[in-house]
Amino acid sequence: MPELAKNPIQEQLRRDIRVKANISKIKHIIGVHSGKGGVGKTTFAINLAAILARHHKVILVDADIDCPNVPRALGLKGQFQFVNNRLQAFEKYNMKIFSTGFLQEAEEQPIMFRGPLKHHALMQMLELGDLGEADYMIIDMPPGTSDIPLSVMQSLRPHGMIIITSPQDLALLDARRSINMAMNMGIQVLGVVENMSGEIFGEGGGEELAREFNVPFLGRIPLNKIFRETSESGTVAVLEDKEIARKFSDIIAKAGI
Repeated sequence: MPELAKNPIQEQLRRDIRVKANISKIKHIIGVHSGKGGVGKTTFAINLAAILARHHKVILVDADIDCPNVPRALGLKGQFQFVNNRLQAFEKYNMKIFSTGFLQEAEEQPIMFRGPLKHHALMQMLELGDLGEADYMIIDMPPGTSDIPLSVMQSLRPHGMIIITSPQDLALLDARRSINMAMNMGIQVLGVVENMSGEIFGEGGGEELAREFNVPFLGRIPLNKIFRETSESGTVAVLEDKEIARKFSDIIAKAGI
């Protein structure tokens, strides 16, 4: 008798159960999200993870499946090694790092996945990743309110979300969508960060947004060339600049993480 085809829904449910088992020893899962791309979300996530890793065990997950940027920003090259049926993390600054960028032979090659394949890729990376115990998992989520952000909120159930926005009206509009998505999914919004604040893009929009939704305003991060310089050199600003480190420490305190 021929073998019956596997039920894809049952397979997905079983994978989700295995993922939950693999993340069970992680104390806090924090999503970093923005409705709009280009507001500095990945840079923020990397710096947040790096400053937490000074005193805690931290895992940084690059959940932007088709356009992963974390490896380049941290100056990491190479591909995942598979040891004892586990994907071995790349490590830097006392962080474990997981990204689909470590599956590519060349970083400029496109990863052309439709929605279901993106979910499958993220869940497989977290199912097979050698995660172990950690105090924090910081998830750098892609912008928008579908596909991977939905997968993260539904399947991983983060303990909280930090919303990144720049002060411009268009970014604030999409940030509203991010906040509404998290609230609709029952995920706590830890607060709003106004990134790229200052003379060029203005300031104050992030604080008004936080007030509008009655969530904490975590602070402003000014537009500063050190973020470009460190991302291009594979370093992180919080470990190079005391004032930037202080701002991130304040954000952590206000977010209660």
